[in-house]
Amino acid sequence: MSVCLDRVKSGHTYWLNHTAIRHARVPWLWSKLTWVTRLATRLCALAMLKTYLKL
Repeated sequence: MSVCLDRVKSGHTYWLNHTAIRHARVPWLWSKLTWVTRLATRLCALAMLKTYLKL
């Protein structure tokens, strides 16, 4: 699970750094980014849970 979360975090960090330069004055991007990150983390956790339950 930590590997999956690390991928989400690294992608989030890259996206954050990339958009901070080009769209620093657009506040809704930050809230949208947070929502997308939370959704990705939840989906990842659910996928890992399903895999664990099958074992």
